Amino acid sequence: MANIQSISTESLPPQRRAAFWNEAVCETFTQLEARPYDPLQFNASLQRVDVGDLTLARALSRPSLLRHSETRARRAEEQVYLLHLQANGDSINIQDGREAVLRTGDFTLCNSARPYALRFDSLNDMLVLRIPAACLESRVARPADFTAVCIPGDRGVGLLVSQLVRTWWSSCVAGLDRGLSERVATSVLDLLATALCAEQSTRVCAETMGNAKRLRIQHYIESHLADGELGAHAIAAAVGVTPRYVHRLFEETGETLGQRILRRRLECCAQRLRDPALQGLSITQIAFDLAFTDSSYFGRCFKRQFGTTPGDYRRQMD
Repeated sequence: MANIQSISTESLPPQRRAAFWNEAVCETFTQLEARPYDPLQFNASLQRVDVGDLTLARALSRPSLLRHSETRARRAEEQVYLLHLQANGDSINIQDGREAVLRTGDFTLCNSARPYALRFDSLNDMLVLRIPAACLESRVARPADFTAVCIPGDRGVGLLVSQLVRTWWSSCVAGLDRGLSERVATSVLDLLATALCAEQSTRVCAETMGNAKRLRIQHYIESHLADGELGAHAIAAAVGVTPRYVHRLFEETGETLGQRILRRRLECCAQRLRDPALQGLSITQIAFDLAFTDSSYFGRCFKRQFGTTPGDYRRQMD
């Protein structure tokens, strides 16, 4: 069952609320400084739940300005992306010279590696999904291109993302099983990647066209991890490029195509080993479902990636 953590400034003296809120948002999201428009009238509350490597939260606050300064960005221990989804009201999200005005249902990304700011001119109600950079970068080529870009939540794939995240939060509050919540988290990330790809496809510059191919290649890999024939030739034929082009794209990332496919298969196996709903499946079956054909090879690769055997990893999750 999801473990919802809640904090609120309601019971604190007005002069202590801003400092308390700053500590809370820094611990939950990344290094931020909140500056209330009216410190004596300021109030805020936060509910959060950890889902695997992700954190999903709902933040409510009175009008204020939040800043993630250059100094704070340098201090960040981990690079993360923050999905800001406007549950109610509106907000202004600023990063990389762009400004995204969010209305109810809309969402955008911010990156902790660089400065950004959020402005709430009225009562704010926002869902925030904290995503380790690697989780998003394995699905989307250059997700930093989407910081402070408003994705409308009332149409297309953006509507699906908006509805799924809001339903996911409501289900967590209602006691959604941890294993099921992790499976929903994977669906959210995959759908978010699709929404970003759709947004990217609307841009017409040459750089965008190249990036769109990268997105299509990464999406193809993610949707064919269980296919034992997954490789440069199959990807190239599906996307309409050459195998050499596929290899060159991954050389630019410092990770070969084969390394990317192996890493993502191992991560998917680890997720399934953590899933209580799949306890009836043997470790060998989980491995073979992700296109491994040798259980000994799978065990060696898994231990190299996670520092423990698949069996010990599963027992640690019990």
